[in-house]
Amino acid sequence: CRVAVARAVAAVDDVCRVQHHQSGSLFCGTALDKVAVQGRCNAGATAPGSAALRNVYARHANRVLTVRILHLPSHDDQPGNIALLFGRGLLGSAVEQRLLKLCFRPFVEMQSPWPEARAFRHHLDEALAYLMQLAGENTSELHCIWTAGSGGFSSSWEDLDTERRAFDEITDWLHGMEQSDSAVFHYVSSAGGLFEGQVLADARSTPDPRRPYGKMKCEQEARLFDMFGGGPARIRVYRPSTVYGPHRYRRRAGLISHMLWNAIYGSPVVLERKLHTLRDYICVDDVAEFMGAMVGSPGVDLNGVYHLVSARPASIAEVKLHVERLLARQLNFCLTSAAGNDADITFSPSLRPDGWSTTPLEQGLRRVYRETMLTFRRENPAQMRLVIDR
Repeated sequence: CRVAVARAVAAVDDVCRVQHHQSGSLFCGTALDKVAVQGRCNAGATAPGSAALRNVYARHANRVLTVRILHLPSHDDQPGNIALLFGRGLLGSAVEQRLLKLCFRPFVEMQSPWPEARAFRHHLDEALAYLMQLAGENTSELHCIWTAGSGGFSSSWEDLDTERRAFDEITDWLHGMEQSDSAVFHYVSSAGGLFEGQVLADARSTPDPRRPYGKMKCEQEARLFDMFGGGPARIRVYRPSTVYGPHRYRRRAGLISHMLWNAIYGSPVVLERKLHTLRDYICVDDVAEFMGAMVGSPGVDLNGVYHLVSARPASIAEVKLHVERLLARQLNFCLTSAAGNDADITFSPSLRPDGWSTTPLEQGLRRVYRETMLTFRRENPAQMRLVIDR
């Protein structure tokens, strides 16, 4: 447990110090308290992978919101576009990479602590000044893309408070912008959070979230349509199911990336649900490709809700088997009790939107495994011999 606490405290140190790219100012998360982290770990953590430690880790490792502006210059008498991207986690990074492949150019990046509302508003005002500068360069559409999140599926209302306040701040700011009439809002919701416990959910199914995370997503969807749905601005809501992708070092991880990383590192895989639990897994690159196509499709005026699901559910036991085949060895699993976290979440193929395609699970796992190994090699070069010899 002492090793686990030391790692958590080191992670807090890393995320507290964020260098602002433009002004050079250094922001510190005042709400972070290493003593509180250590006390919480000592009280509830029984192993490095325990639920108590991971909750503390997740709460403090995502305290910085990255806002990045990308610009697609005009060419061949075609006006350019601006993309204002909120969040640079697993999905945000993939969307950014997809936009760069579509010839968007990075213009500026800003970082702001989630809880610091005053500094947050200051950054948004800076972003508006940059956008005004770009607007004079034959720019037609402003794409505001929200992929950010400081909480997760099992977060409490307290954990989600800063994210909710930040989202409200951003939407209020966007509503007052002159460019909001020509804006397209891309909001990433959660099919799993909205339809938890529903089997073969289809177009007739009604969202019935069980957790604060799903209820927050419902609130934020409604807020967007209430604020912008009646005007010229367009709204596109994406409801992905269980997104998986490569492990991002010292970031909150999903089941598959957690499973691969711990297996490579030689740590037990802590599982808070049953092996027969069904989930609908989709690769992060597929989501990014679909969203990139929507950003790159000018002149589409309709609002829409897109359920990005595979409609091919897999049990955790099946995922475990695929990973063991990749590694050519059995995983060390540690099952814990987590009441209410073993409900199946599956979807009907009729929910899949036009133009949406998914990577087969086994193929996607191979891709994620390769990228995870590269990350591990960069971050733990001294451990590679142990991994190879194991």
